[in-house]
Amino acid sequence: MLKLLVNKIFYGFLVTLGVVIVVFFLFTVLPGDPARMMLGQRADLVSVEIINRELGKDQPIFKQFLKYANDLSPLCILDTKNPDSRIYFDKEKYGRGVELIQFSSRALIMKAPYLGRSYQSRESVSAILLDALPGTAILAIASVRKKVVVNDQDEIEVRSRMNITGSFDHRVADGAVGAKFVNAVKTYLENPTRLLQ
Repeated sequence: MLKLLVNKIFYGFLVTLGVVIVVFFLFTVLPGDPARMMLGQRADLVSVEIINRELGKDQPIFKQFLKYANDLSPLCILDTKNPDSRIYFDKEKYGRGVELIQFSSRALIMKAPYLGRSYQSRESVSAILLDALPGTAILAIASVRKKVVVNDQDEIEVRSRMNITGSFDHRVADGAVGAKFVNAVKTYLENPTRLLQ
């Protein structure tokens, strides 16, 4: 049982790492200049350079990835003393955090993941997601009722029945994926011991 749990955690970590790397490269390597997107095509070069520095686009790709991973991770190393540092623990940006271990000017901090700001609206990506998520997927489970059904031996009997309904925003989740999810919920409700396997 412990080996299975360790395997699931390990593979979950690998999948998460893979997703983080793919998303980073999709937003960093794909064509498009965020500074030009924010300022417009006729922006002067100095303004573009200032925005690129603010976004860290003037750094090598591996440093951009390390900062991105540090921002996403709930445990991260941030500078607590120097506000000019690229990894400064800005409470407006990161929200509240718990300082776990202090190393000179840097500290190991536990915080909520920081997803950055939208290039177009400059609004926090977390706020945009929180506005969009409540209507993305709705799972409705009705109460259990006794119903007359025909069993596998073609006999009539009374059984407990419950309706489960899923509603999914097709811009975010495909209906087929939603149907698989509802079927998985049904399977686990009918056989709760399968959760332990």
